[in-house]
Amino acid sequence: MPFLHDTGADEEALERPIWGVFALVKDNLERVMLANIGWALQLLPAIGALAFPQLPLIVRGVLLFYTLTALAPATALLYVWMGRVCQGELLRLEMVKEDVREQFVPSLQRLAPLFGILGFSYVLIVLLSFANLLLLDTLARFLFIILLVCALHWGPLFAEYPGRSVFFLLRKSLLLVWKYPGPTLLTGLVVLLVTLFGLFTVATFFVIVPAIVALLQTRRCLELLAREHIRAGRLKVSNI
Repeated sequence: MPFLHDTGADEEALERPIWGVFALVKDNLERVMLANIGWALQLLPAIGALAFPQLPLIVRGVLLFYTLTALAPATALLYVWMGRVCQGELLRLEMVKEDVREQFVPSLQRLAPLFGILGFSYVLIVLLSFANLLLLDTLARFLFIILLVCALHWGPLFAEYPGRSVFFLLRKSLLLVWKYPGPTLLTGLVVLLVTLFGLFTVATFFVIVPAIVALLQTRRCLELLAREHIRAGRLKVSNI
């Protein structure tokens, strides 16, 4: 598994799944920023629709529909590109057209349903809170937390296993969380802090923060998959 690929960054920093991200960003700053800006541009139609309620309803509907449709492919591309950055590949502008063609349908079939499940579980919590069903409300909140933690791995797994089903990605993310809760939660905490920083400084959110989040998730996921690969190899040798 090409996880610790030499990209010219400091080798000691690259060995660290979290701090190595900042070494990667330093050495690939322009490419990371361009990828982030490309993703963030897909949000602008929805922001315009929500910011200008005086626009005709049909126009606002079209703008919102565009963002909802484009966000899944854009997110898939962001994770694919950050995976390439982690593996030392160069991002080139001519990749965009081919990548959009390859990822558009798969992202709608696999990545969008996963985040749709997460959104549905949140709506379920809101509805159950009004219904005063304590047991079901508690179970729904527990499910939402589990899915939220698993979501840290969905994007990188989608990029690492193209063509695999929604159920495979969900099961694989659950297994990674179950086997490696500490590293997963540590990365989740860093992702939360970086995201909050981006929300408080809006400019950085549109310039680089989501790409850094994707890099943090990707490096951690690849590191855990590398552990799984080594463990499987050891088991295979011990069974011979």
